Amino acid sequence: MKKILIVDDKWNIRNSLSIGLKRIGYNVDTVNSARTALLNLAQKSYDILLTDLQMPETDGYHLANIVQQLHPNTKIILMSAYDFFEYQNRYEDIKNFKQLAKPFELMQLVNLINVS
Repeated sequence: MKKILIVDDKWNIRNSLSIGLKRIGYNVDTVNSARTALLNLAQKSYDILLTDLQMPETDGYHLANIVQQLHPNTKIILMSAYDFFEYQNRYEDIKNFKQLAKPFELMQLVNLINVS
């Protein structure tokens, strides 16, 4: 089963996604910041990086760029409650990513994971 790293500064989102994905059978780790995500990625590889776009300190876009350079086989899913169109020009550097608008149903995420 795929290994997923969830990065979101909001505990309730990390927790609910983790519970739902683990019930389906995915291996899931969660962290609350990009900095902690990079520490995890230095020790462990993941198939999927699921990250919030808007976070304090380092945003999901910057994290995705770093992960793409260090771990090119890790697929990236950016999630946000904000309009992705506003940030579209920032995504041009990121290859092979999906986006998911909050709020979303768990099965929408599972479908993206399965095609990633």
